[in-house]
Order: sequence, then C-alpha cells, then structure tokens
Amino acid sequence: GKNAVACRIAPDDETARKPGIGGMMDGVIDLAFRADGRYFILDWKTNAVVPAGNVPAGFRLPEAAIRREIVERAYALQWSIYAVALKRFLTGTLGKNYVHDRDFGGVVYLFVRWLAPFSDAGTLSSARLSALEELLCGG
Repeated sequence: GKNAVACRIAPDDETARKPGIGGMMDGVIDLAFRADGRYFILDWKTNAVVPAGNVPAGFRLPEAAIRREIVERAYALQWSIYAVALKRFLTGTLGKNYVHDRDFGGVVYLFVRWLAPFSDAGTLSSARLSALEELLCGG
C-alpha cells in the first residue's frame, strides 16, 4: 500500500462524502494555495495517528491510516466548511472567473509528526533577520 505523511483528498473522493453535522468545531484554514491553476486547502495535523512507541525506525504512515483518521475525526465536515469559506472568498475576489468545479483542487492533509527532520536551509541567522526586520519595518 501507499505510505505517506500527506494525503490529498479530491473533491469527489469517497472520504469526503456525507460529513455528519453535529457537535462543535474550532479551527482556521492553515493555508490556501494555488497550484497548477487550481486552489487547494492545506491542513496541518499534529495527530499521532499511531502511538510512537509502536513505530519502527523508518516507518512511513500508510495512507489508509490517514484516511481512517480523517473519517474518525470528522475532518470531512471541517474541510467542507473551509471549502465554503474559500469559495466565498474566491468568488468575492475573482467574481465569475472562479468556477468551483473547475478551480477547486481539494484538501491536502499534512501530518507533521510524520515529517522527516529537515535541514536548517529555511532558517535565518539573527543578523539576517535583523536586516530583514529593518527593511520591512523601517527601523
């Protein structure tokens, strides 16, 4: 089977069908982005999904486990609400140029506990950060 730290759910995917409505939801859209001419929602998740003590070195989270987590935690309802918000925003800013069925690519779930450690390539030294702050803030 597929192993992943991320799982893309297309708008017509079975995982996204018929989210139950009820209970309470708290959240914000972590990231909305455009790729290949389509708009996506990225949702960072910090769930362990499986207990860390039971995970051998080098283990990759099976996509089936991610999909099960999405169903069990009612994330389909959450991302459906996010999709409505994104649609309203894009319709408001792009008008008739936004066609949901054509332009919405779905949601990407990224389970951050399963990401491999990364290098410091994306970090800024204190000196560079201060220089950037001065440039942006004027002082």
